[in-house]
Amino acid sequence: MTEYILSINFYFYIPLVILALAAQVLILRKLIFAWFDPLFTYLVFNSFSIAFVMYLFFDEQIYFVYLITFILSNIFFITGLILGNKKLGSQPNNFSNLINLDYSKDDLLINNISILKKYSKQLNIILYICVFILLTANTILFLQYGSVPLFSENAEVAKVEFRTGGFGFIYRINDALLPGAIGIILIKIFNPKIQVGKYQYLSLILCLLILIFLALSSGSKGAILLIVNLVFYIYLINKQFNTKHIYKINFYISILFILGISVVLFILWRASIAVQYLNVFEALLVRFVGAGDVFYYFYNYDLINVFDYNPIDYLINSINPLLSLLRLSEYSTALGERIISEAIGLTTGGFGANPQHPIEGLIYFGFFGSWIFSLTIGYIVSVIRTRLLLFVLKKPHQLNLLLYMICAYQIMKLPVDSNLLLESLYSTVIIGIPIFMYVQLFFASKSTSVKQAGK
Repeated sequence: MTEYILSINFYFYIPLVILALAAQVLILRKLIFAWFDPLFTYLVFNSFSIAFVMYLFFDEQIYFVYLITFILSNIFFITGLILGNKKLGSQPNNFSNLINLDYSKDDLLINNISILKKYSKQLNIILYICVFILLTANTILFLQYGSVPLFSENAEVAKVEFRTGGFGFIYRINDALLPGAIGIILIKIFNPKIQVGKYQYLSLILCLLILIFLALSSGSKGAILLIVNLVFYIYLINKQFNTKHIYKINFYISILFILGISVVLFILWRASIAVQYLNVFEALLVRFVGAGDVFYYFYNYDLINVFDYNPIDYLINSINPLLSLLRLSEYSTALGERIISEAIGLTTGGFGANPQHPIEGLIYFGFFGSWIFSLTIGYIVSVIRTRLLLFVLKKPHQLNLLLYMICAYQIMKLPVDSNLLLESLYSTVIIGIPIFMYVQLFFASKSTSVKQAGK
């Protein structure tokens, strides 16, 4: 596919990208809350996919029926986003209205602070446990290989080798704990109403720098999106209270953006040296256009009749990551991996193209069912982004804010690869819940001991 991408007439392709992005942003402008909104990032990459599919059709590489079902799937997805959305707005000096309790002014202030500080101590302990586990796991990886994927000769290849070379459990740990740990830090540093002390602030910054390094060291270009996306959601929370933090966050996100571009270019530069037939610009080009690689493999090779799946298979494959994680079943071949295998006969060892909602819907639910599938995906994404936030703000203690940030971050994987989302959620629940329960039991036993001593 790389050779085909490099042979594209970009004087024709680039205007298609611009038109696709402009149309999507125009329709969804009220649902995009900042230039670093994960939804906007998705729309940028989706624009390259839309332009790629249209180019394939005009280049007579795919059938008209594929173009129509692809366009309709995107239209239904956008419709779902609009239907699931609920208007957000800043609410300056209106925090007390969010907590519907009949207290005097002083009591209400005390109650508000009490609610905001709820679970604060537990999350402190959880953060330090997560940092310890993450540091230990990634140190094992470093000691085994003498390096981390980011500094390997080819970070993309090293990333795959590490995940499939007996260290997949470290990937699971990172996937489960990094979003939550970074989320806790952001909630404490940029809390709308509670300010941390100087020494705690310094310790939080140190932990954040460690976690950012661990995320970037994975060699995944998506690692920077993890950080940026979580920063966006704490920004969105603060925006509801119109706090001064939103200006600080805008500054920090600019630094993160520069850091992200630098990391991506570094990875691509190292990869271009390793493969020798691509320069950095060509590698970047392939990366953006390749956002629609699954459509090339599926549509171009006309694979619709190869997959004999139905909605029941979708449910079975959705449960498989959980059963596999618990070692109750073998991992089934990922849909993206099978698409590449059927198209060009290449076995990718558990990795493949992200199937994306137009392909997933078409394979599991057929032509008409795929549009309903895309509509549902869009609706769920929008509900989690806005309606869940409004629900959480009724009792905005730190645990609720954290759960919102994790859910909102993870849900953006749904239109790209629903199985990837489920794998992340299963890992988070299986690894994260025991840590939370342990800390809760610790505080409960401590509280019981204090009460008994008081008697």
